[in-house]
Amino acid sequence: ELTQALATIDQAKATYHQAQIRIDAIRRQSGSAEVEENGQDDSGGPLRTDFWARAGAGFAYSLPLLIGLFLIAVFVRILFR
Repeated sequence: ELTQALATIDQAKATYHQAQIRIDAIRRQSGSAEVEENGQDDSGGPLRTDFWARAGAGFAYSLPLLIGLFLIAVFVRILFR
């Protein structure tokens, strides 16, 4: 059983490695800069951050909270007239 489990793990590692190679090739073909974990792009320079993209993402993440607060405010307003 241990031998079979180790063989399964080795096969999964090989499949994962092949998938990573394919993903890297697709990213290079699409022209997108690959970002390393150290905060640098392919050119070795510092990673550029797009303010409006981050602002939009922040708004999208906080939108459910804003809607919830608005609904609570409306409910409290109706309840305590």
